[in-house]
Amino acid sequence: MRPAEIPAPRGRAIVLCLLLLAFLALVVGRLFALQIRDHQRLSERGAQQYERRLPVTARRGMITDRHGRELAVSLEAQSLYAHPGAVRDRRAAAAALAPILGQPRGEIQRRLAADRPFVWLQRKLAPQQAQALAGLGIRGVGLLPETRRSYPRGELAAHLVGFVGLDNTGLEGVEYQYDALLGGGPRFVAGLVDALGRVLFRDEGPARPEPAALVLTVDEVIPYVAEREPQRAVGKAQAVGGGGGGPGPRER
Repeated sequence: MRPAEIPAPRGRAIVLCLLLLAFLALVVGRLFALQIRDHQRLSERGAQQYERRLPVTARRGMITDRHGRELAVSLEAQSLYAHPGAVRDRRAAAAALAPILGQPRGEIQRRLAADRPFVWLQRKLAPQQAQALAGLGIRGVGLLPETRRSYPRGELAAHLVGFVGLDNTGLEGVEYQYDALLGGGPRFVAGLVDALGRVLFRDEGPARPEPAALVLTVDEVIPYVAEREPQRAVGKAQAVGGGGGGPGPRER
């Protein structure tokens, strides 16, 4: 007796079902691998793509003379940064940024090609620059709020007050001597950025104590006279220099 033969249409249907089951098994196996076996690795990779260490600068305390007149204050400012890996067209980005920043295209393009997760493009921008940059919407490029140091009296008592660097760290004079008290120096906080590199969230961490203000025990007129009178004397007597000084600061 000959064995019964399976009709051709039915045989094709069985083969198709077996192929479909094999495909579904592969899909389920891949999903299992992604969800269970590779979950941690993929989560870490995703976090690396969107989590960043973002630099912030502290607002420094004010410096005044003994009458409360401002000698050094902190003002709001914006700084331009980039996540080089998120910038798709570096040439086009550099061409758009160069006229606003007043920098050569090649220099900007070089920074955008850096093998680092975060680079500064320009710090402490002028308000007009920040406004122009905010409307560009370049992927991987954004603005961060900072503070900049301003000296309302200009050169008056400059040798006594001193100055700070880009990171708001005191470099000379009272700004340097009382840097820790005035609250200077950079720090980094955790933050999240979107696919365009724009900052979505910054974890500022524990609240920092308010920086102290310094009151110098000098009148602003004293350093003015101390600076100008030797210059007059030099002009009249053709001397080679002169000097002066004043009392130190006190904390407020």
